[in-house]
Amino acid sequence: MQLSPRPLKFVIVSLLIMVARLNAADIFDGPAFSASPEALRQASETVKPGKDSDATVLLNETHFTFDTAGRATEVRHRIYRVETQEGVNEWSEVSAQWAPWHQSKPEIKARTITAEGAAHALDPNTLEDLPVHEDAPAMYSDARKFGGPLPAVAPGAIVEEEVTLTDTAPFFAPGTTTERSFAWYVAVNKTRVVLSYPESYPIRYKLHLLPQISVNKSSANHVETIR
Repeated sequence: MQLSPRPLKFVIVSLLIMVARLNAADIFDGPAFSASPEALRQASETVKPGKDSDATVLLNETHFTFDTAGRATEVRHRIYRVETQEGVNEWSEVSAQWAPWHQSKPEIKARTITAEGAAHALDPNTLEDLPVHEDAPAMYSDARKFGGPLPAVAPGAIVEEEVTLTDTAPFFAPGTTTERSFAWYVAVNKTRVVLSYPESYPIRYKLHLLPQISVNKSSANHVETIR
């Protein structure tokens, strides 16, 4: 009896779809700038834009690393797709605020991948460092903003950026409390927060209003990591 080739074709198509989805997941789990422009564009196609969203956040990842003195290094890795011309106006800059009294100037890396697949790296010479309260002389603060415009941003472009903030001294030696919100006004595909700290460091955390979140803990070389 001769078997029909149709079931075999169906299985092959199904496997190809599964592999594509797995590759997309791997790309959003990899280190910053490790994916090729073509692979990143293909992975982004598996994420549909939100209704009336000017941009779609493909990955929003923040990694906090603490040392035994309480100094923190915060690395923000973000990948997003610009959907509209209004999105170009709102999402065409990369920047970070910092306080010189206890932080180093932020390190900023970024690239834009156009709808045609061309990659444009951020030119560090376009970044500026300005006082945050320059237009408010009655406000006494050393807070500064470091950043600048992203290259080649247009509807359909994908932007990947990495911003690193490093403490030179702890904000408050006995300890601090920080609150972060995961709310966005545009669609978000994946959010990840990572905490890494010495096992002896008395860190505490609490989650609110995130019933479906997954928490993974691991420990190696006396360093505990929470994802």
